[in-house]
Amino acid sequence: QVQAGRPAATASELPIRHPKWRRSRSAALRRLAVLAVLGLGLVVVALRFLKASSELLFGPSREDRATPAFRRQGGLREQHYFAATPGPVGRAQRAPAGQPQSATAHDAATSISGDAAAYQRSVRDGFLHAWKGYETYAWGLDTLHPVTKEGSDDFLGMAISIIDSMDTALLMGAEDIFEKQYQWVVDNLHFEAQNNINVFETTIRILGGLLSAYALSDRKPLLDLAEDLGRKLLPAFATKTGLPFGTIGLADKRTYNPTWVQGGSSVAEAGTLTLEFRYLSHATGDPVFKDAVDRIAHFFHDSTNDPTVSLEGLFPMFIHPETGKPTSTKMITFGARGDSLYEYFIKAFVQTGASEQWLLDMYDQSMSAMTKYLVRETKGPKRLTYVAELNMNRPHEPIGKMDHLVCFVPGMLALGAHNGAGALAQHHPELNHLALAKRIMRTCYEMYAAMPTGLAPEIVALDEKGQDLVAKDGAKHHLIRPEAVESLFILWRITKDPIYREWGWKIFEKIDQYTRVPSGGFSGLTDVTVVPPELNNKMDSFFLAETLKYLYLLFTPDDVVPLDRFVFNTEAHPLPIWHPDSSRET
Repeated sequence: QVQAGRPAATASELPIRHPKWRRSRSAALRRLAVLAVLGLGLVVVALRFLKASSELLFGPSREDRATPAFRRQGGLREQHYFAATPGPVGRAQRAPAGQPQSATAHDAATSISGDAAAYQRSVRDGFLHAWKGYETYAWGLDTLHPVTKEGSDDFLGMAISIIDSMDTALLMGAEDIFEKQYQWVVDNLHFEAQNNINVFETTIRILGGLLSAYALSDRKPLLDLAEDLGRKLLPAFATKTGLPFGTIGLADKRTYNPTWVQGGSSVAEAGTLTLEFRYLSHATGDPVFKDAVDRIAHFFHDSTNDPTVSLEGLFPMFIHPETGKPTSTKMITFGARGDSLYEYFIKAFVQTGASEQWLLDMYDQSMSAMTKYLVRETKGPKRLTYVAELNMNRPHEPIGKMDHLVCFVPGMLALGAHNGAGALAQHHPELNHLALAKRIMRTCYEMYAAMPTGLAPEIVALDEKGQDLVAKDGAKHHLIRPEAVESLFILWRITKDPIYREWGWKIFEKIDQYTRVPSGGFSGLTDVTVVPPELNNKMDSFFLAETLKYLYLLFTPDDVVPLDRFVFNTEAHPLPIWHPDSSRET
């Protein structure tokens, strides 16, 4: 926290009397008094200017944030630590474009870490540009289509780009944007008419977004809306196993899973509700929400050693919520449909102050199985470590394919190691969780660096076409996803290795170069192997909620959303950590 102010002027800095003042002692004293008053006034003005400058760059002081007036004006809650480096809308104050590319790791520590605020401002500038496009062309709708300059309700019909980015605006100090978002939410957001909405997406984006914005701003109407939504989602959990149906109608109350998955629920979707519903119970005092998701966590815990449901802690993509058995699709993956299940095992442990050992044990068992069955190394010269996929019925035949979504794994492993996971493997160089995180992170960065655009495809194939990795046919598109930069952020916070900031900056430069739309907003790409690439005309809300937020936090001090006080949900919404035996959040 930068404290405003500077030492008072020394005697040598005060005005010096001119010899002619000796002619009139009384006149000289009067003039000296006047000059002293003027000098003191100038010092006061200078101190106020320095304080204002400090607030502009770093946000209000902790003392100011504690005042009721600041909270009434929409400031962040004092105990939640934030900082911002506001700058003008536009492309002013860009960090030096070529600097990180040519830097060695040591130079990067000096150049990037030494001038992190400049890189931070550049990312914030990107958020302002993205928001300008959304506010201008898609206000009140789910998604911006920046090339055609229009918006659409193509997802949930809940203005997800607004709700998903409220905490991003707060953390970046863009409180004018937050106030507009907040007013729209209070005036227009209702959970009544929506049908056929995805329980998982609604939870991580809408419920998580509302709860995070509430935690950061202390605006009670946001918690009221979150509680209303949480209650209207509860019917999806009314199954024999506790696993929720994936789809619900808020108007018609219908709950179901699509026929194409034989009525099964995605394990990632079913298992990635814990943080949001537990915090909702914590914030409201009503245990009904926690009880609902604890049934899910206990189902996975109790099924870990059931070979018909789990491969030593790894679960197939779909499990039927009534029978508790896998559907015929028995693929195991840390990509789509499987990924965030394991992420929430460790994050639920972290969320309640490391107080529930069974959650850590479940996570550790899953990571041991992942290392045993899925972690592989390419045969090419780069020897890249990756997380494969496999069919549960053929556990020793891993498939050399890795989604960009899998790039959350390095961050998950690092966060777990930081919180006591992998204790039995910490002295084994091949199994150590943090060492494994670093190796997989290198592969994820290579997914970017190996492409002509410098941006990663949706999926890569490993050991194909004589190369360690190539963009998989049919999946060469790029959605400006957050998983890689999420892991870079966590690894930087935990290891302080400057290479993670360097890689993050290079990724942001390519995002800015190839996906930025001049009129406002950013767009995904149709093919990362073609230069110049074609834009897909869509800016997903997770770009505002996650990608830009993690890139911004990569260059902030550690006391901005500290990892010992917050845990991020899978949509990058920070939620407070607390201990069940304490009424206070950490």
